[in-house]
Amino acid sequence: MIEEQLYEHSGKSPLIGFFIALGLGAFLAILLGFVYNSFIISIPIVYINFFATIGFGTILGYGIKFFSRFGKIRNGKQNIILAGTVGFIGFYFQWIAYFVFLNSGEHSFQAYQDNFNLFYDIGFFIYLIKELNESGSWGMFGIIFTDFPLWIIWGIEALIIIGIPIIISMKHPIVPFSETLNKWYSKYTIKNEFVSISAQNHFKKNLIENTKQTILNLSYGEPFRFSKISIFYLEDEQTQYISIDNVHIEDRGKGKSKRTSVVHLVQVDTKTAKELMDKYVAKKQFIFNY
Repeated sequence: MIEEQLYEHSGKSPLIGFFIALGLGAFLAILLGFVYNSFIISIPIVYINFFATIGFGTILGYGIKFFSRFGKIRNGKQNIILAGTVGFIGFYFQWIAYFVFLNSGEHSFQAYQDNFNLFYDIGFFIYLIKELNESGSWGMFGIIFTDFPLWIIWGIEALIIIGIPIIISMKHPIVPFSETLNKWYSKYTIKNEFVSISAQNHFKKNLIENTKQTILNLSYGEPFRFSKISIFYLEDEQTQYISIDNVHIEDRGKGKSKRTSVVHLVQVDTKTAKELMDKYVAKKQFIFNY
């Protein structure tokens, strides 16, 4: 069975690691909440603000991914909980930064620190939300939005800031972890661009039966349609892993590419992995690239 040769997380999540990741994520969310709100106040242009909101959620999402790896969390559900919690903290504290601006007339970080006690004054927070809902805090084309339309706008903002980190956590390919050595594997990508894999089930079967020969048999790919091979390698481990993606460069190589997974994290013995890395140029990837 092919599935038996694929890597799966153990589901373990050290409690201290989870809370370290949560603490680091919360710290990032609090800082970004201030930066995001300052940007929104300084440049009140709806289209730019929309992309700023997406950027806020995206930075949080990849930050959480890094903190999760730092905390050695190998549990998908806990990663989703972590992403949702940090996303909510970011959304909540960008409101705190806005309320500080309303109360002090400043959006300096010093004012943000001096009025930090607002974050636990839930009653005052709700009061200010109601006041803003009645008077309006957002407008476009000379129209000030209040009541239900304003709630819709706030809801969309919340979905973006909280939802993007969750989506990144759910959709991002997993990285193998050694339970024996208590370490994450490093990713090495082979420089060569091989032929695009078409008969994928047959290829997967051959890859499992004879990994080295199957890869050696691959010819070079076309300029805009090819496959890329990555090896997840960890010194002193007996088992390594190989992933292969099909890549299609669209618009004649103008920057837009579509990557489709052929197989992700097939087991391979250390000798074979090392031989392939020695034969082909395998470049170690920066941690944010996988």
